[in-house]
Amino acid sequence: MPGLRQLSRLLRSNLKFRHLQLMVSISERLHIGRVAEHLSLSQPAVSKSLAEVESIVGSQLFERTSSGLIETREGKVFAEYAREALAQLGRLGDDLEAAQLGHAGTIVVGSVVAASRLVPLAIELLKQRSPSTTVRLDEGLMEPLIHGLRLGALDLVIVRVDTIPDPTGLTLESVYQDSIVLVTTPGSPLLSQRKLTWSSLATYPWVLPPPDSASRRRYDDALRQHGLGTPKDLVETGSFFSMITLTRERSGICGMSEALAGYCERLGLLQVLPLPPLALGSPVGIARLEGRRQRPAALLFSECFKEAVHTTLPDRLVMP
Repeated sequence: MPGLRQLSRLLRSNLKFRHLQLMVSISERLHIGRVAEHLSLSQPAVSKSLAEVESIVGSQLFERTSSGLIETREGKVFAEYAREALAQLGRLGDDLEAAQLGHAGTIVVGSVVAASRLVPLAIELLKQRSPSTTVRLDEGLMEPLIHGLRLGALDLVIVRVDTIPDPTGLTLESVYQDSIVLVTTPGSPLLSQRKLTWSSLATYPWVLPPPDSASRRRYDDALRQHGLGTPKDLVETGSFFSMITLTRERSGICGMSEALAGYCERLGLLQVLPLPPLALGSPVGIARLEGRRQRPAALLFSECFKEAVHTTLPDRLVMP
C-alpha cells in the first residue's frame, strides 16, 4: 500500500467510483462469482477491475484460492477507506439536494435500544421545526453502530457512552442517566406475588441482549449480584420488537431502560416488576466523530434530543 508521500499519485490515478464499489463488494463476499452476480457483471469483468485497482495501488489486495478470495492486510485497509469514501459521497449528495430544495437535508441517526422512546420524541420535535428534513434511523447494538459512525455512514449515535470500548476519535456528550428495570407481560403470576424476590425469577423464560454486547455484560453482573446465573430458558436478541414480542408471548422476563419500560407500561404492552431498579451508573448521550463538520440537520437533532430528555425524564436523571 502506498505511503502518504504517494497519496497524491493515487488520487491523480484512474481510480474511479466503480472501483470503490467493487472493493467493498469483494470485501463483503470474498468470491468473484457472488460479486459478479451482485454487481450484474461478468466474472472476467470483475477480475479485470480488481487487477486494475491492484495495479493503481501497487499491492495485492486479495489472494486468489480455489474456494474464493482472502483479504490481505492492504486489502482490509483499502476496503475500509472505500466504505468511508462512499459514505462521504452519499452525504455530499444529500447536502447538495438539501441546498437545492432549501431545507435542512438528511440525517442518519444510530440508536441503541435504551433510547428507543426518546429518539422518536426527538424526531417528532425535529419534524415540527423542519418538516422537510429526512431522518434515517438505524437501531441496533452499540458495536456496529459505532463502526458505522467511524466509517461516516452515521451522523451521530445515541448510546451508553461508557460502553464504547475505544472512544479514540469520538466526541462524547452525556445527556442523562438511566437505570434498568425488569418487565413481564401484564397478568403474569409474578405480579401477584406478595414478596417478589430475585430467586422467584429463576424458572421463568428470559429475553436478554446477545452475549457479546456491552449491555449483556451488565445484565450478567446484576444476575450474579442477586445470586442468579445465566437463565436456563433464555432467548438472546438485539431487536426491540423481538424483546417485547417474546416477553409477552412467553410470559417471560426482560430487562430494559426505565424510561422505555414506563412507556411500554403506559401502552399496556408490558408491566414493570416490583423490584428495585438496577442503577448501572451508565450515562446515555451522543457520540459524534471528532473533527467532522456537523450538518445543520445533525445539530438540530441534537438540540431536539436534549429537549426530549428534559421534558420527559425526571430531573434526577438529567445530566447538568
